[in-house]
Formats: sequence, C-alpha cells, structure tokens
Amino acid sequence: MFEASEILQLPYDGSLSLMKLDEPFDHSGIPLASELLASQLLASDKMASDKMASDKMASDKMASDETASDKMASDKMASELLFSREACPARKPRPTQGELSGKSLRGNYISNTDRNKGFQAEQAFAAKMEALGLQCFTLPHFSHNYLLHVDFEVEGPTIGPTAMEGPYKKNLWVDVKSAKALRKTRNKDDPYNKPQDRYVCIELNAKGSLYGGHADYFAFGLTDGTFLLADRKKLVACVNEKMKKPKYRSAWPETALWCPYVRTYEGVSLVMTYMDLYDLPIECKI
Repeated sequence: MFEASEILQLPYDGSLSLMKLDEPFDHSGIPLASELLASQLLASDKMASDKMASDKMASDKMASDETASDKMASDKMASELLFSREACPARKPRPTQGELSGKSLRGNYISNTDRNKGFQAEQAFAAKMEALGLQCFTLPHFSHNYLLHVDFEVEGPTIGPTAMEGPYKKNLWVDVKSAKALRKTRNKDDPYNKPQDRYVCIELNAKGSLYGGHADYFAFGLTDGTFLLADRKKLVACVNEKMKKPKYRSAWPETALWCPYVRTYEGVSLVMTYMDLYDLPIECKI
C-alpha cells in the first residue's frame, strides 16, 4: 500500500508513454460465470452426498451407544451443524432504478457524472447475477459502501473455486467498478476522455478499495456490458509484485500504467494507478 505523503516525494518520470487505446482487452478466452457455477454445483452435490452418508454412519454408531435422550440431543446438534451457514450482516434487497428515482445508495446523481455511471454499472452487474439465480443484496449502512468498499452481497452458490464450502452456501461481497476514461477533459473528441476496455484504475491508499476494502471480488465493467471478476486478495498479490518499490511517479493518469500518481479529490490526496487487464488474475466473466 502507498500513502500520498510518500509518493509525492518521488520525482516524475518524464519517459512514460501514453497507454494504447487501439488494443482493447480480448475476453473471449475468459470462462463464463455460468460454466463455473455448473461445475461447482456438480461438485457440491457430490460433496453433500458424501457428507450425508458419512453423517449417517456416525449417527448410526452414536445411536447404538447412547440413551434415547442423549440421541435426541445429538441429533439436534448434528442437524444444526449440517444446515448451518456463515452468519452474514443484516441486509436488504437491492433497490431498483424506479424506487430510487435518480437517487443511489450514495446520494443524488446527475446523469453524466462518474458516480451515475458507477451506479448504472452496479445495477447492470446485479441484474446479471440475478439472471444466474444469485440474489444480490445491499448491506444495511452507507459505511459498508464508503468504508468497507462493498457494493453488493451475492448469495451463494458463488463464483470462484475457493468460495464453496462443500454443500453449504457462502455469501460473497463484491465491489463493482465501471469502465473508466484515462483522463477527464472538456474536449468530447479527446479519445482519452472516453470509457475504454483495457485498463482499470485502482486506489493504492491503505483505506482504498484494494488494500482497505472487504470485498471478496472486484467486478470490472467493460463498455460492452461484460463484467470481469477478480479475487481481491489475488489482485493485492499481483499489485505488490508489479509495484514493489516505485522510484518515480507519473504526472498524468494516462501515463500511469503500473506507476503511481496522486490525485486530489475533495481535499484528500489519493494514490492511484492503472492496471492492464492482461496482467490481472481474472477468474470469470458475466
């Protein structure tokens, strides 16, 4: 993780080149989330069957050794264990666009702002997950979004081989990122001022979504409506490897590929970088 006070002491690197916009990320080889879900459900069914058989053998053995009252207590305990699931915080169904009437969980959005684009990406992601039969919930307080960097809780069965615990469901926390332009200008004809499909921006501060977030997955949106899912912890390892000890910083975001630059937002200095999607541990797409 990087703090602005440290990065601001680094000299600028004047040799950095502009990122290319004519080679968007080719996601044709990335597996679909539905394909992973199908394989996981088959594996989950087998694990559930094996566990039930094992539990039955254990229960039969217990029945021969215990009194009737002890057996009833044991059966109750085994039932609670078999059907238990990880406790999750209070939550609520995600609001629809109509219910919000122009308001998001973060406040009023104007149609052309980045926040509105981010909210639209969140709603599109939730709709895609629900089409897979996975219900999306919003967490109960604004702080979950601002401080924990969590947009949705997705009810399992879930994405990724580490997200399944045998026959049990496990909920995932997801942080959705919309496609971003490399720079912001008033020139609408500037190609770098339009959302692109090759590089994703991430904050490197200790309290940012990468190092300080609690999401299990990032969902990076593309302009064609596709979302690429990456495990946050694996992404942390990737960034640590790519940016061990930077010696320079970038003066402009459009040259900040795997190089830190500092952006001031609402009086707070944030350390940012752009990552090439080809370098990231993308697990699946929806």
